[in-house]
Amino acid sequence: MMDGSNGGSTANIDNSYSLGNVTMTSSGYAGGLVGEVYVGNVTNCYSSGSVSPNNATYSGGLVGYYYIGNVTSSYFDSTITGKTSPTNQARTTQQLKQKATFTGWDFTNIWHIDEGTSYPYLLLISIPYTITVTDVKKDSISISWSPLADTIGYDLEVDGTIIDDGANTTYTHTGLKPGTKHTYRVRSKNGKGVSSWGPMLTVSTLIDSPLNIRTHTDGNSIIVDWDQVEGATGYDIEVDGVTFDNGTNISYSHSNISPNSQHVYRVRVKTASTTSKWSQPVTDINWSSDSPGVCLAAVNWPTSSTKSDDIQILVKANNFSDMYAAFFELQYDPSQVQLDDSSISNLVWTDGDNLYQVIKHDPTTGKIRVLISQTGKNESKNGQFDILGLKLKFITGSTANIKVNLAEFVDSSGKKISIPDISDLHIIVLSDT
Repeated sequence: MMDGSNGGSTANIDNSYSLGNVTMTSSGYAGGLVGEVYVGNVTNCYSSGSVSPNNATYSGGLVGYYYIGNVTSSYFDSTITGKTSPTNQARTTQQLKQKATFTGWDFTNIWHIDEGTSYPYLLLISIPYTITVTDVKKDSISISWSPLADTIGYDLEVDGTIIDDGANTTYTHTGLKPGTKHTYRVRSKNGKGVSSWGPMLTVSTLIDSPLNIRTHTDGNSIIVDWDQVEGATGYDIEVDGVTFDNGTNISYSHSNISPNSQHVYRVRVKTASTTSKWSQPVTDINWSSDSPGVCLAAVNWPTSSTKSDDIQILVKANNFSDMYAAFFELQYDPSQVQLDDSSISNLVWTDGDNLYQVIKHDPTTGKIRVLISQTGKNESKNGQFDILGLKLKFITGSTANIKVNLAEFVDSSGKKISIPDISDLHIIVLSDT
C-alpha cells in the first residue's frame, strides 16, 4: 500500500497480504502492506514486495508507521526488501514459503501454502504459483501453470497486457523476434472475484548461433571469422575452452601460438537479454610453412552431451619429403581415458606386403609405441598426410592430455629427418551451454 492508512478510528487488519511493490513518490508513510496503522491491530498478515520509500517520512517492510496498535504473527520478506527490523516481522523468502513460519494461522479454513514453493494464499481465490516454461523457440514462447480447484478461468498478463485465457492452463506467445525478453504472470478467477497475480516469469526467445565459422592461418596466427547475426549486440568466442568477449567484431585473431599445433574455436551470439547456443566447434592447425612438422589432432571435439562418444585422434604430418620410416611413442593418462586397441591403425602405408609394422599398447601405463617403415625400394611419403589413427573414450573428468614422448623419422637413405618439438594435445569437454 502506498501511503495508505487504516483510518482515524479503530480498524483491524486480519488475514491479508500484499505481493506488490511499493514506490513512494511524496512524503508520508510507506509500507509493504499498509502505510499507517493509526489505531488498530495487524494480525496474520504478510507482504512480499519491495519498498522504495524515497521521500517517505516513515517506511517499513510491512507497516510504515503505527500510532496505537500491535502487529502479531505478521511478516515481511527481508530478502526482497533488504530490511531486517523489526526482527519479529522480518523473514527470508525461504521462510515465508514454509508453513512452520506462520504459527497460529488457520491453514484449514482460511489459508493454504504450497510448501517450499509459494507464499501463503487465501482459500477464497487461489493464486497460480507454478507457472513454468514448456517450450522456447526463436519466434515463440509456450508456458503452462497448474490447474486450481474452484476456478472458472485465468487472466494472463503478457508483457504488461492482460489477456483473458479462458479456462486454459497453457499459452503460446507467437510472432516474437529472436533474442527478445518477455514477461508473464497469471491470476485465477471464480464467482467471488479474481486472485492476486502469481509470480512474474521472465523468458527470452532463442537466437541463432553464428553460421559459417571460418579459419585461416596467417604467419603464427589463426584468424577466425563468421557471418553477422541479425539482432546480435555482441559475440563471445571460445578458444581452446576459454571464453573471450569479442565485442561486436565478427573476426578474431589467435596470435603468438606454437607452430604445428591444433586449436578449437566456437562462437555464440549475445543480445541484451540472452545468449545463443555455441556454434559447432571448428579446428585449425597453424602448420610451419618452411619445415616438416607433426601435430596431434582431434577429429571430433567432445561436448557435455557427447562426452562418452569415441574421440578420434590423428597423428598428422606436413611438409615432409622422403619419409621412409617412423618411430614414436605416445602417452595418455589411463585414469582419464581408455583406448580401444582395435582402433589403433597405421594410415601412411596400407600395403602389408611392402610394410614393416609394429604397434604395441600398454593400457596400464597409457603408452603406445609405433614403428612403421617401407621395405625395399618402395616410394617414401611426401607432403601432408596422416600417420596414425586411434580412438579414446573419457572415463573420468573433463580434460585429457596426450603427448609424444619420442618421435624419430628417417628418409630412404637412412638419414634422420629433423622436426620441431611436437605440442601436446589437450582435449577439453566443451560445455553445451
